[in-house]
Amino acid sequence: MAYVSNVILQTGNGQNFLTWNLVAGATNYVVQRSTDGVTYVPVASPVINSYLDPAVSIGTNYFYQVGAAAPTAPTQFTLSQ
Repeated sequence: MAYVSNVILQTGNGQNFLTWNLVAGATNYVVQRSTDGVTYVPVASPVINSYLDPAVSIGTNYFYQVGAAAPTAPTQFTLSQ
């Protein structure tokens, strides 16, 4: 998974809205959230380059990481005796 660039966070009305640059070939994105900046928990896997996080508490600091998931090429191998 590759981290995305240019993540923008907008806050208001007890929600956090994140947007980021598209990643070519990404099949979806993985958004992770933390309240301590150390332990991150996955909160969403959007297929577009944005996410609205409605499950936040006013007055709490949140940290986010966003990664892009891309399909992997199939592995080829040969069986022999």
